[in-house]
Amino acid sequence: MERRKLIVEISADLVRRIDELVGSKRRDEFIETAVRRALRSEAIRRFKELGGSPWRRPATPLGGS
Repeated sequence: MERRKLIVEISADLVRRIDELVGSKRRDEFIETAVRRALRSEAIRRFKELGGSPWRRPATPLGGS
């Protein structure tokens, strides 16, 4: 996977809490995982907002079941 550098400012308290939890060497990995989870959660929220259901199979283009 291609990686890109991103500069983001967050509160010092939040950085301290992350470092206490996982250490400064794993900070990038922790933040990447958190962002992936947030993106997945947002996608699910939007899907539900549009009336989607994870239990209902989508219709096929030909109208089959």
